Amino acid sequence: MSKLIDITGQRFGRLVAIERAAPRPRSTGSTRTRWRCQCDCGQQTVVTTSSLRAADTGHPVRSCGCLHDGHPTHQGSKTRLHRIWSNMKTRCLNSRIGPFKYYGGCGVIVCDEWRDAFVAFRDWALSHGYRDDLTLDRIDNDGDYEPGNCRWATYKEQGRNKRNNRPVIRSDGRSYQSLAEAAEDLPNGRGADVSAVCRGRQKTHRGFRFRYMQGEIQPWRE
Repeated sequence: MSKLIDITGQRFGRLVAIERAAPRPRSTGSTRTRWRCQCDCGQQTVVTTSSLRAADTGHPVRSCGCLHDGHPTHQGSKTRLHRIWSNMKTRCLNSRIGPFKYYGGCGVIVCDEWRDAFVAFRDWALSHGYRDDLTLDRIDNDGDYEPGNCRWATYKEQGRNKRNNRPVIRSDGRSYQSLAEAAEDLPNGRGADVSAVCRGRQKTHRGFRFRYMQGEIQPWRE
């Protein structure tokens, strides 16, 4: 069994190793040691020892992504896209925040390509329909943040794709795949009010009653 090399305090380009980071979930198959590093630009990132030492590729990671073509720039470090990238990593890596249990705590990770470089994430986003009114959405909610499992979606589309969405049936017999879909079919409908009716907290919403469906679609029964 190889001895762990302690690189705490060592500098690698613009990165300084702060502490050993938590290992990736066993389901990923990766057993490489990872280190939380502080970048000179103020950002933190998690990098494998081999990436810092270039043991595999000969191309070491030398920044959190702000070092591009040898010049320290985030190419948009104060933009909405950069905030989305930073928040995506935080949800998967920072166990001290509440949302972590739904992301990193469930084994969701950020792919190496995006985790180690904002520029790679930015280039994917701009070539895949990014707009300021869209949000980053995972197609498979059990999958990772990676190019093949992500898209840019409206808030309503993302709402339909949440894990906790359940099919809903309306008192006139209409059925919907989610609360958001049921609300959209009403004048000024609200998903929160449809949910409140389903949970018995209010009687109707816009004149209709709703209930969650159990299993296959069934007709409305009083």
